[in-house]
Amino acid sequence: MSVCLRLLSSLEKTMPGMDPAPLTHSISGLMNERISFQAAWKGSETEKFRLTTDSPIANCVRVRRVLDVPVGLAIYPDKGDDDYLTREPGSYPDLLRDMDDELLSSSPLKWQAVWVDVQPSADTQPGVYPVTLSLRTASGALLASVTQEIRLLPAMLPPQRLLHTRWFHADCLANYYQVEAFGEEHWRIVENFLRKAAEGGMNMTLMPVHTPPLDTQVGGERTTVQLVDVYLDNGRYRFGMDKVRRWIDICRRVGLTHFEIAH
Repeated sequence: MSVCLRLLSSLEKTMPGMDPAPLTHSISGLMNERISFQAAWKGSETEKFRLTTDSPIANCVRVRRVLDVPVGLAIYPDKGDDDYLTREPGSYPDLLRDMDDELLSSSPLKWQAVWVDVQPSADTQPGVYPVTLSLRTASGALLASVTQEIRLLPAMLPPQRLLHTRWFHADCLANYYQVEAFGEEHWRIVENFLRKAAEGGMNMTLMPVHTPPLDTQVGGERTTVQLVDVYLDNGRYRFGMDKVRRWIDICRRVGLTHFEIAH
């Protein structure tokens, strides 16, 4: 069996019918910066094997499968420019999934990939560290191996000053996971997603003081995720802010420092 294994930039895509450009240089980063790259393989025949990782900083390395998702409409026919990778429907790389000791496979028709994150820990020292990825048969025989050098520079990335926000749809999370809005399970899910957003560079998020009144089907209704409770007692309004306080506490806990609030 012949398997080609190559390193790829984090900006590269393993698209159907395309040959991804190999990564041929070392990567550098600061001591509190996440460093990412990919490794992709393509085989002459279908075969099963495992991927192993070896590095002096193995405790800082996380490897995930790059999985394809179906795309029925890549772009509206009358929109866009010439810089799209493709305009055709297909199955394209998007989802990252953590790996166990699972068997992988190769195909002569398409490149497959894993995504590698290197996140220095508090006790990691500056220096140059190799990260080696190997493909081995079930019996342990080596099929292919590649090594990426990671250079950790003796400096820290300063706090981000740019305000980076994205809309956060808490109602969609309740609907997808089929949980009660602002029940304990919903709060747990919301915190997980807010934490992941903060890890990805967001420091500001939309706070749904009321349910976002957008993208709602005519005649339909969005799941209510209003943080402010409104009560009418004997002709007088009063407001409950407990959910607002809990939302702010979660955001601060996961590293979000600014809040986008609708009118």
